[in-house]
Amino acid sequence: MILLVLYYPLSDVLHLMSDSVLPVCFPDVNQFQIMFWFRLIIGVLMGSVLLQWLAELLRRHWDVKLFMRSLGLTFRMWHALIRQADTLGESEKKLRSYNRAVKRVAVYIDRKEAILAIPIPWDNQAQQLLESQRETLQQKMSFLLKDYQFSGFEEKAGFLWLIGSRRS
Repeated sequence: MILLVLYYPLSDVLHLMSDSVLPVCFPDVNQFQIMFWFRLIIGVLMGSVLLQWLAELLRRHWDVKLFMRSLGLTFRMWHALIRQADTLGESEKKLRSYNRAVKRVAVYIDRKEAILAIPIPWDNQAQQLLESQRETLQQKMSFLLKDYQFSGFEEKAGFLWLIGSRRS
C-alpha cells in the first residue's frame, strides 16, 4: 500500500531527474530504461509483499476458521439462553436481569481448548435461573463441540466459565 502511495511522486521525481541530471552523468541511459527499471523494482517489491501476505493468511487459516466458529456458537448460545416470555410465573425484573447477563455470553474456541463464559446476573432470582440451566448448557456445549471434553462450571470474576480441553 505504501509502495502504491509513493509510486506516483517517485515517478515524477524520476522524470525530472531523467530530464536534467542523468543525461549529464550517464549519457547512454535514456528515460524509458530508467522507468522500466523503476517499475520492475516496484513490481518485485509489491510481489514480495503480496507473497508474504498470502503466506500469513494461509498460516492463520485455522485461526480464522475457529474464530468464525466461535462467533457462530456465541450466536447460537445467545439464542438458546434468552427467555422471551414469562413461562413459569417469573417476575419481569428477574427476566430482564437474566437476559441482560445472557446477552453478553461468549464462546472462544482455540486449537487446544473451548471456553464458554456467561456473566453472572446481579439479581439473586436470575442467578438461580442460570444455576438451573448449568447441566443443560454443559450438555449442549458437549453436543456442539464433540472434539472437546468439558469439566464442570467454575465461578471466577463475576462469570461462569465452562472450559473444555481438546480430546487427543
